[in-house]
Amino acid sequence: MKGAGERSLHGLRKTTSALEKINKRVMRSFCVNTTADKTYKAAIIGCGRVAWLLDKDPLIPNKPCTHAGAYQAVDRTEIVAAADIRADRIHDFSKEYNVDNVYLEYREMLKKESPDIVSICAYAPERFNMVVDALHAGVKGIWCEKAFATSLSEAEEMVRLCQDHGAMLIVSHMRRWSSDYKLARELISDGVIGEPVSVVSHFSGNMIHTGTHAFDVLRFFFGDATLVQGSLEAFDSTKNFNLCGWHFAHPRTRQHHVACPLCGALYVGDGAPTLRGQPVPKRGFRNESHRWKNFISRDTGGYALICFDSGVYATVHADSKGYFIFEFDIMGTEGRIRIGNRLFELYLAEASRTESGLIELYRKEMNLEGNNLWTKAVEHLVACMEGKAENISGPSDGMAALEIALAIHESHQKQGRVVGLPLENRTLRVMSR
Repeated sequence: MKGAGERSLHGLRKTTSALEKINKRVMRSFCVNTTADKTYKAAIIGCGRVAWLLDKDPLIPNKPCTHAGAYQAVDRTEIVAAADIRADRIHDFSKEYNVDNVYLEYREMLKKESPDIVSICAYAPERFNMVVDALHAGVKGIWCEKAFATSLSEAEEMVRLCQDHGAMLIVSHMRRWSSDYKLARELISDGVIGEPVSVVSHFSGNMIHTGTHAFDVLRFFFGDATLVQGSLEAFDSTKNFNLCGWHFAHPRTRQHHVACPLCGALYVGDGAPTLRGQPVPKRGFRNESHRWKNFISRDTGGYALICFDSGVYATVHADSKGYFIFEFDIMGTEGRIRIGNRLFELYLAEASRTESGLIELYRKEMNLEGNNLWTKAVEHLVACMEGKAENISGPSDGMAALEIALAIHESHQKQGRVVGLPLENRTLRVMSR
């Protein structure tokens, strides 16, 4: 057993030597050789915020921060076309990027332009068909926004089709290309904070739209999840939902929940709900035909407990908030890491500076070298297409993050019961942005 003085010296040595080596190793891992003659033709489906508009925000640092901006910044890619159902969007995009070939119908674009790479930036319910159509059109590189799909059956089919067509698909879980997050992963795997024990994840709102980012990070750090338990927060009960289906009083909030396994409507409120003007019986509609096989839910926030095969457990706090937050607080047996948007803090255990005989955590200064996630994602996709890199954010990773989010919905539907992974219900759908 090390004494306090030895522990202090041990922590100092970790900070001055091991951390420097780890940081250098992380930065070297992002150096991908994509030097070649071929320039890849890129096209974008869905010309909204993440496609290009966020690059116009003067407050966002470290641009580009969009698909179009990344393609423009990388020498190996050239934007040749774009499609959106809004004429004003494609007009503005065409003017901004000097792209003449813009379309209201993405299938027409795929047929006429024959792009090498396609970014799919439309909303989640449309992504499955867009991925399928792009693959059938001969596209060999796809950059798909998250959530990867609305159900596991959709995700599994996309994984299979990518394999069958010999295409490379990356899911836009951008923190996989972050030097900060990769450094945190190396610190954890190298035992700098000892054995990881637990993590608290905070983010604002939606379990699917934002949560899949968080769940992918947790998998990136700790491996596959095995058990999930969760509860969803209430919807705005003033909205007009087409109510039919399942009804129970939530065990914690005592709010009424009514959900339809067919049409996807979900009511949550303090007052007893009505169906077509009539009170909904508390034990009504929960029959064999309404089991959860075709349930379509809506994306919302909530809280969850996730257990990982590595032994780590995570508590997720994703209730709606009046501000944006996205961060993780990782506790190990010898240290702690706090990481999030514009946040990276490392604490290591050493002899207390205020009381004899105690070991406490003290923050260590870190010299971080940043990188641009978006250009790294494009360079990685190109390298994967050319067989020069292994895909670090492939369709199977996208499906695994989605599976955790869907398991939270499944647990909620089962009144907070623990749900094991892999999830048995492969057709449960959640509609998200």
